[in-house]
Amino acid sequence: MQIRFKGYKIIVFVLFMTSASMLFGQEYLDELSGNPILKEHLQKESAQLKNGTREVISLPFFDDFSIISVQPDYTKWLDQNVFINDNYGLNTPTVGVATFDAIDQFGNLYPFNDTASTMNGDTLTSAYVDASTYIVSDSLYLTFFIQGGGLGNTPQTKDSIFLQFKYKDTDTTYWKTVWSRIGEDMDYFEPNFVPFTDQGFIHDSLQFRFINKFSLEYAGMNCDHWNLDYVYLDAGRSANDSLIDEVAYTHRINRLFNIYSAVPWRAYKDNYQDIVDRIVFKFRNYSEDIMNITPYFRWTNLYSGENGERGNIANNYLANTSYEKVDNITNSSSIFELDNSDSAKFLVENRFRISETDFEENNQTGRVIDMYNYYSYDDGSAEGMYGVSNKFGMIAVKFTTFTDDTLLRAIRIYFNKSRYDENRYFNLMVWDQGGSGPGEVLYNKTRNLPAYSDTINGFVTYEFDSAVIVGNTFYIGWQKITDQRLNMGFDKNFIAYQRNYYNANGSWELSQFSGSLMIRPVMRDMFAYRNTFVEFEESIIEKKSFVLYPNPLSNNNILHIRSKFDTFSVGIYDQMGRLVINEDSKDEIDMSQVDHGVYFVRITAQNEYYTYKIIK
Repeated sequence: MQIRFKGYKIIVFVLFMTSASMLFGQEYLDELSGNPILKEHLQKESAQLKNGTREVISLPFFDDFSIISVQPDYTKWLDQNVFINDNYGLNTPTVGVATFDAIDQFGNLYPFNDTASTMNGDTLTSAYVDASTYIVSDSLYLTFFIQGGGLGNTPQTKDSIFLQFKYKDTDTTYWKTVWSRIGEDMDYFEPNFVPFTDQGFIHDSLQFRFINKFSLEYAGMNCDHWNLDYVYLDAGRSANDSLIDEVAYTHRINRLFNIYSAVPWRAYKDNYQDIVDRIVFKFRNYSEDIMNITPYFRWTNLYSGENGERGNIANNYLANTSYEKVDNITNSSSIFELDNSDSAKFLVENRFRISETDFEENNQTGRVIDMYNYYSYDDGSAEGMYGVSNKFGMIAVKFTTFTDDTLLRAIRIYFNKSRYDENRYFNLMVWDQGGSGPGEVLYNKTRNLPAYSDTINGFVTYEFDSAVIVGNTFYIGWQKITDQRLNMGFDKNFIAYQRNYYNANGSWELSQFSGSLMIRPVMRDMFAYRNTFVEFEESIIEKKSFVLYPNPLSNNNILHIRSKFDTFSVGIYDQMGRLVINEDSKDEIDMSQVDHGVYFVRITAQNEYYTYKIIK
């Protein structure tokens, strides 16, 4: 990861033009026209979106957005406009960013005034901070990292993001801009130190806010992304301090299954020796000291509650150094417990044990892995929409199975909803391996219409009339039969190297875009995807020294925890494996800030782990 920091900066800007749509030949990659994650987040809320707390908080103020909560933590921020995610940042200081763009808190594009060159987009306003006991000489600094573009759309030079402090005296209160940055394509995060140099900024209701300006030059598409990370405000600091003084994970946990993000459970059980070869830990020691750290990998079966871990080897790690620690997997045993079920669902995590006290939220990164009956390259989240522009254009994605499983039963596809509702018929196709791409057509189901799931980045299953016999390597995809665009979800985080093909003019070409097309082959027998989990009997809970109640939660959204332990830590994860709540030794946890749904509670006490499922 690149970090550019020389105290205060003088920045020379070079004019840089970009487009909300990239076109190579006859294939294109567009920005999304909305944010489906924000839309479903809103739909799940039984009441209106929460405004931030009006309670005054105290220094220090810290948020690195490691708890991926879709919208900002309402105990720290007063508005809900930005998108909290681990998808759009590139070379992040810590896992998780707040993304500013042209989409509002409801997941829709902001209305754009055609006469304006730019307009305000998202606003992120801090809670009130009581700084009444501080003065300018106490050296208050706000520090943060910023990135233009990242894995989103690059802001142009007329676009910007700016920071304001709230000025207050006996007669007036107003916002004053103290820092700004114009648009530029950045593959790094730029650190910034902003001092509180006027006593008018330091008072009993201190506040700051970030606002982005965007120019919507391409109708119907999101644009001009900014990623914010590691916001930290405290006294007793200087421009010569380290911006971060701790150890943190910098990347999400890697794909465990070689090139795939998911494989059929049957394929894994039969051939795990060739499917999982390594676990990668990517983290950085940002401190000025050598740190003793124990990185380790942890898995939890979300159906049975069984768990395990590997690693647990402590080492000293040098100051101001990034690490990519690889745990090579031997072929002697599976990293997961094997059973006779038809599917499996695991929470997998990279975690730390560390001797020093730091911000614990970024000491772990995890995801949920589904192992049903399909292969996938993508991580389930679309950052763009892909297609071919020509009538009768085709796309195909290459898959290689890990077993002699030759029965293809269905194809699952994520289609992006378009700005218009015209019918866009397509032919669903399967090809055999050709010389250097798709070969003979094995299956062609004509005149299908794209369907859209109501769930976050949801896939729709197109089941075949009968099973299609395929070889170990085959291709799945579709052919347009209209002039209208047909947009498929495109994942920019997980790269399917030399797997994506398109045919616009009669010959197959490798796609020029780095990422994964969101299409999945369903192998062997069809079965309903399990959306329920093994219930934990109360006797088992009590035997394991914890009782969680009520379940499902009642209307007050309070989860109660009874335990014989005096000290323990609680991590609550959503079904994507994202940490949404992290607490220590609390017997009541307020879950009002999270969506309705299924969550997994992981409790750590005396180096033992306990996992439960709860429903809100």
